[in-house]
Amino acid sequence: MDDTTAGAPPAEKPAPPEGMRYLDDAVGGDLVPIGPLGGPAPKTREEMIAEQEVTEEASSEEERKLIDAAKAKIVADAAGNAINILPHASTANGAAAGVTFISGTSTLLQRPSGMALDTTGRLFVSNLTGPTITIFPSSVIPAGGNVAPVASLAGSNTRLTSPGQMVFNSSAGTSGELYVADNLAASILIFLNPGSFSLNDNLTPTRSITGSNTGLTTVNGVALDTTR
Repeated sequence: MDDTTAGAPPAEKPAPPEGMRYLDDAVGGDLVPIGPLGGPAPKTREEMIAEQEVTEEASSEEERKLIDAAKAKIVADAAGNAINILPHASTANGAAAGVTFISGTSTLLQRPSGMALDTTGRLFVSNLTGPTITIFPSSVIPAGGNVAPVASLAGSNTRLTSPGQMVFNSSAGTSGELYVADNLAASILIFLNPGSFSLNDNLTPTRSITGSNTGLTTVNGVALDTTR
């Protein structure tokens, strides 16, 4: 060690630039710039904590809504021409309270028979009379109401005669597929890219499962085995 510097007082730190607001760092002993003079005052620790709590509360509320929607039991009521939504289906029993309904002239429901939810939460409903498939925004669950569909399949090109249960094949490329069991047609109709459907789309199925070799006669339901 250089004896000429041993025990000498530490060199003074250069004066901080003017025109800035500083925070004294008690640990490091430095002045930390936190903003220009005349600018908005820095937030206190209490203010930052309060903001974080508000953000977490909003996030929790949105998460609760999604969980409630996931737990809802959705029932197609052909006779009542409605979709019945029973909240908290995992614990519902007997005369469950808080039931909401998708019903009314704006819904265009016509003896709903089958339903499916896509990955975005949109509700697809098959209608025996029409025959059509109506698609509702995710906001209808669990709110319900006389809500107009955002998209629909209708027209002779669809080959729908008495559509029933539906299922999505999300693994079919990036756009996915919608499988529709059609009772009277004794077939499974497959439509590509259901996320792109618009109102009164008269789309032709991309393919279908039908014919004498299939053994299909009265097709009420359909399921997808993704392991094969």
